[in-house]
Amino acid sequence: MMTSVILWSCTKEYSCETKCRLSLPIVHDSTQAADTPKTATPDPYHYYSQSYHVSLAGTGNNAWGYALPQFDTAEGILDTLEINMSTFLSSYVELSNNSNAATLCSINITRRDSLSADSMVLISHDYGLNFGPFAINGSATYNDTLNVMDNVQLTSFVTSRLDKFTGTGYTFFDYDPNSIASVMQSGFGIGSAFKDSTYIISTYHYKKKS
Repeated sequence: MMTSVILWSCTKEYSCETKCRLSLPIVHDSTQAADTPKTATPDPYHYYSQSYHVSLAGTGNNAWGYALPQFDTAEGILDTLEINMSTFLSSYVELSNNSNAATLCSINITRRDSLSADSMVLISHDYGLNFGPFAINGSATYNDTLNVMDNVQLTSFVTSRLDKFTGTGYTFFDYDPNSIASVMQSGFGIGSAFKDSTYIISTYHYKKKS
């Protein structure tokens, strides 16, 4: 079932169990002038930046959609779209030793962060993290909460196909994280539940003549 969420506050986080489409999820819009690069000849342009901040929280496997205003070319010439993503991820895991003997067990957690706009891949990164080993008695269970990712940051600079981000309308973004936990030894069962929080800053860097 499609769930629509309007994100108006920078202090609130929203989650859903299925695909989410956020309408106008602008929690912060800041425009500032950047330092003019020092060149051998006078630069006829002034440089500026405009940022939009989006905060998303979910179960580690939510698929999100949101829209951001396009850059209005009446404001200047768009040079670069810079995207900065910060991710926090934790996992509650429960391990079951199916044998009668005490055994060591390790956990592998894979995570993929994928952000695209109009089928254009902006960020795609895979992580593989191991935890343990954990000593588990025969026919016993072990549970723990693992801090998998703590403010892990990804950055992307988009300098081509900028027409996707210019105009007077909106560009639709899709964020599809994926988190999986598995055991690295046979004879164990595993149950897991994830919780994640992702903060995405999209910045238009542009210039206009003095």
